[in-house]
Amino acid sequence: MFKLKQLIVRDILEATKGELKYGNVDMVVKNISTDSRSVNEGDLFIPIEGEKFDGHAYIKDAIRGGATCILASKDSFIENVLDVSVIKVRDTREAYLDIARYYRQKFNISIIGVVGSVGKTSTKDMIASVLGTKLNVLKTKGNLNNDIGVPRTVLEIDDSDDVAIIEMGMNHKGEISKLTRVVMPDYVVISNIGVSHIENLGSRYNILKAKLEVLEGLNKSGVVFLNKDDDMLSGAIDEIGFEVVTYGIKSDCDYRAINIKDNGEDGINFDISLGGRIYNIEIKAVGMHNVYNALAGIAVGMKLGIPIHDIILGISNFKSGKMRLNIDDRLGVKIINDSYNASPDSMKAAIDVLDTVSKSRRSIAVLGDMLELGDFSKDEHRKIGEYINEKDIDCVVTVGNDSEYIAKELLNRGHLDIYSFPSNRDTTEFLNDFIKKDDVILFKGSRGMKLEEIITGLDEVRG
Repeated sequence: MFKLKQLIVRDILEATKGELKYGNVDMVVKNISTDSRSVNEGDLFIPIEGEKFDGHAYIKDAIRGGATCILASKDSFIENVLDVSVIKVRDTREAYLDIARYYRQKFNISIIGVVGSVGKTSTKDMIASVLGTKLNVLKTKGNLNNDIGVPRTVLEIDDSDDVAIIEMGMNHKGEISKLTRVVMPDYVVISNIGVSHIENLGSRYNILKAKLEVLEGLNKSGVVFLNKDDDMLSGAIDEIGFEVVTYGIKSDCDYRAINIKDNGEDGINFDISLGGRIYNIEIKAVGMHNVYNALAGIAVGMKLGIPIHDIILGISNFKSGKMRLNIDDRLGVKIINDSYNASPDSMKAAIDVLDTVSKSRRSIAVLGDMLELGDFSKDEHRKIGEYINEKDIDCVVTVGNDSEYIAKELLNRGHLDIYSFPSNRDTTEFLNDFIKKDDVILFKGSRGMKLEEIITGLDEVRG
């Protein structure tokens, strides 16, 4: 639930081009909800249809909860609805986007859209940490970045906000196009172009094109911030058609990190030259990818007029989100929990962290399947095996089907301490007997693998 700038039923009709079946056009809409369980008195309820559910079935529950206005696309669910305003629309999901677009135009604040294959959420959080030193910032909660989460975030904007940072995700072509027309960003940050969702899009080039759909909603005088170290992004600069600000480590770019020092679980330091002066940047989070996140934060912060010393403070205050390279010593071993999601690039980044943090201690990588890779899955998992072969990782445990290709690649290269299991339960039972005090264990897999279940099932390790 969120505090909504005042809307009335007439506004909803104008936004959706819907038909008022019953009710009063001057009725105030206090809030908007897509979940009948969270409805309060005076709310507009929007029933969302999915592959396995239909929110129309909960219209009566929403009315009992206090909803005074209902959006619907099916007459059969509203024939006997009384004492509330009812608006008929063609598609409730599209109508939700239309309302958010209408609402967004009530505010004259800076909006930053964040897209990319990997690291959108941590990039968004880093930028928010930087801007939050001087501005009131609204940001996407977690990774609510689809056609339900984005309008929800937009509808949370209020007059106290100076800037909003909105993450936009996709699985298919055309999805970001819809979202950016709602968000209408003034600035866009593109983190990278990887192979996430390549099952649906077929190639990295097609993924690039899908990410660049974000430009369709960008303000005409808008600015694009991009990672120039990414080969696809650097090659697309000339076709972007907006002011471009670049950042990176390897490239000749506007904001470049130099003298990078990886301090393991204590974080990372690097230097950056700004205005003829060298500044040292401290990141109190693990992983080289956070250097890119910090550079994005610096670039955006400088553009929005944040003093450099506040930018440095904001970066030092940044903390990784839940299940994103969180390090925990509570089990008698050191656990690196990066189980929120996985792609080939983020899998390699997590393996780098394990290699750095473990030092002289035994290192164990528990790796689940990377999903949504389609016909590329076997080869991408095999490449992870190749990557691990170049690192000083003592043991690899794979969970699931496709991750077995990681194990097979390592076995073919002569590694013997490799184990594969079909399920989290089997893996948990094995680890409870296998792990020893002072081990360092990484958990990394796609969201659908739910590897955090293994962490929860581990017994207290005793020396």
